[in-house]
Amino acid sequence: KKVALDMASAIVNGDLLYGLSHYDKGRFFCLDIETGKLLWTGPGRTGQNATFLAIPGYLLALLNHGELNIFKLVGEFQKVASYELADSQTWAPPVLLQGAILVKDHDKLTRWEFP
Repeated sequence: KKVALDMASAIVNGDLLYGLSHYDKGRFFCLDIETGKLLWTGPGRTGQNATFLAIPGYLLALLNHGELNIFKLVGEFQKVASYELADSQTWAPPVLLQGAILVKDHDKLTRWEFP
């Protein structure tokens, strides 16, 4: 009753489900999949849609307006970084490469390299 999914598909990592609820104009959340207990929620007005990737210890969430959020997977909401990767709508999930990430927006495919 506190969170729901509309446009964004959730992702499971271990025993936890991460998603973007459409309540409050977009709010990240984390649920325990065995109990259904809501463990945390992020701030509202985050975005309309997000695509997720889970990597060891972290969760990547690319929002529809081109912002990539990186969360540390701990028992609370902990965003560790945020990057603007596109100027137009991003509906496709990012693609992780060794040392880089591919992001497809409305008009182009961009490769971002990690230092």
